[in-house]
Amino acid sequence: MTTAGRNGASAKGAAKPKKRSATNASNGTPRVPADAERRFVRAADAIAASERRLERSPTLGPRAERTRRALVESAWELFRTRGYTETTVAEVAKNANVSLATFYQYFSELNDVLGVIVVDFIRESMERGLDRWDVTAGRDGLRQRIDAFLNTYIEYREFMELWECAKLVSPQIRALSLDYAKVYRHRFEVFFAEAIERGVVRNDFDPASLADVMTILLERYCYEHFVISDEPITADRGPIVELLTSIWCDAVHFVDAD
Repeated sequence: MTTAGRNGASAKGAAKPKKRSATNASNGTPRVPADAERRFVRAADAIAASERRLERSPTLGPRAERTRRALVESAWELFRTRGYTETTVAEVAKNANVSLATFYQYFSELNDVLGVIVVDFIRESMERGLDRWDVTAGRDGLRQRIDAFLNTYIEYREFMELWECAKLVSPQIRALSLDYAKVYRHRFEVFFAEAIERGVVRNDFDPASLADVMTILLERYCYEHFVISDEPITADRGPIVELLTSIWCDAVHFVDAD
């Protein structure tokens, strides 16, 4: 099966661009722009650092870590039930059964707690492999990636809405989110570059543009339909996954490798 591209060449027979060194030779992991990667890692580590503000201790003991985690869980519960903008520091402390002074030993404001929640999610999503796509796995492999992406938005729908709100009110979380997006989308740029080299997607658009458009399309669809929509989520998501897979394949002229 071949699909004609804008330039008249088929995806299978398209001229291949020069080979790009897009992965780390040691483990095959896509290389990410160093500045974005460094900023993202530094920001995530700073937010998630187990360090009490007043004591400046480099690490937390078991009891202090339990207190810090209790504050994070308390905040998350209140964010979910009351809303981010309606939650106060005093309520978070009370719900965690600690004093207001104890809260300020660990965090300077609610945005700091929210930052920990965001970093926890980002790290878990990367551990799940949401930033991975095996272009040699064909249409079925792409369908599995899209299905995993949808499931994440459905499973974490309350968090996704909170995160969207946090980007608007917290410069720190907005900056972290932008760097995460750069890291995430660049990895898909690498995968599109590989797909172009293999002749399984169109070659008349650069990989960076393809990665931006296709990942944003998927993100916004999932946010609109699974996070802020009032419509109930259907148990059978197969047709939705197939629709999104078809849109991806049609847009980039994706064909299974021989």
